[in-house]
Amino acid sequence: MTTETNPGALDSSSLAEFQQSYEAQPSHQLMQNVVTQHDVNDVALNRTIVTEAVNSFSTVLDDWSVTNQARSGRCWMFAGLNLFRAETRNLLNAVLETADRPVDDRVVAWLLHQPLGDGGQWDMFVSLVRKHGVVPKTVMPETDSSGNSMRMNAGLNYQVRQGARNIRRIYADEGGIDAMREAKQESLRAIYRILCIHLGNPPAAFDWQWKDRDGEFHRDGEMTPLEFAEKYISTPMEEYVCLVHDPRKDNPPGRTYTVQYLGNVVDGARIKYLNVDIELMKDIAMRMLQDGTPVWMGCDTGKQMHRDKGLWDADLFDYASVYNAEFSMDKEERLEYHRLP
Repeated sequence: MTTETNPGALDSSSLAEFQQSYEAQPSHQLMQNVVTQHDVNDVALNRTIVTEAVNSFSTVLDDWSVTNQARSGRCWMFAGLNLFRAETRNLLNAVLETADRPVDDRVVAWLLHQPLGDGGQWDMFVSLVRKHGVVPKTVMPETDSSGNSMRMNAGLNYQVRQGARNIRRIYADEGGIDAMREAKQESLRAIYRILCIHLGNPPAAFDWQWKDRDGEFHRDGEMTPLEFAEKYISTPMEEYVCLVHDPRKDNPPGRTYTVQYLGNVVDGARIKYLNVDIELMKDIAMRMLQDGTPVWMGCDTGKQMHRDKGLWDADLFDYASVYNAEFSMDKEERLEYHRLP
């Protein structure tokens, strides 16, 4: 027999009380029977939201078919390119700058947590276009990895972390900045190879010709990605501002914010967010749509979203009733306690 002396421990008496409380409600067993056999979102789906959803809109910009990012995180680029239609983070530089810090330093740990990914921000998209340009889809068509990037990203993240290890080893051995930079270059060579193998080689130039909607043939001849962007992108990208709604008391509205080491082009513009009230954000988005201007938007659409029904509502899933548990944090609290909105 053992004696549990730690007052903070999850002891057997607590577990027995939890079990007794669970078994006292017949609805808990009913929910278990259902949820163990079905997706909890199918069970928690709020039927009232479904039946009252309105699928007609007063403002419609276009009749384009949906562009599909598939199983990748390229929504920010799809949104940016669709806006025009009406380099991965240079993290190894950050590793060089933080090589004197311990590997469990918070900044270093954050940099290595997910070195590379598909996701991005508006300012990152602008920097990419200004530095590298864009090409038509016919020049670099989709590949298996562009639509399903998990395997490719795993290889890229491994190489970045391995490169970080090599750079930090050189620093610890006092090998000097030149050796550290060469280790960085070697990692970038491997990353470039992986990207080319998965996505194809980026063209230095291409022949651009096409037929318009009326069937008329056009030819521009050879163009570089930068020349293509210069000619066909008329949107004043630098005039757009990325708005966010952060209700935390330490982040007052009307101020701009950034995240250290968040960026994908070394000499690109700093990533900036203007914090505004949520109602102001909605009003600006509505007025842009009414003016016929698309709105670039980034958010975690996986929350309270039903893909098949095409619904997205803050109360779409009634998890509180399914679990007989409280779900009461407001947006400020969800941010403070690291739960994505």
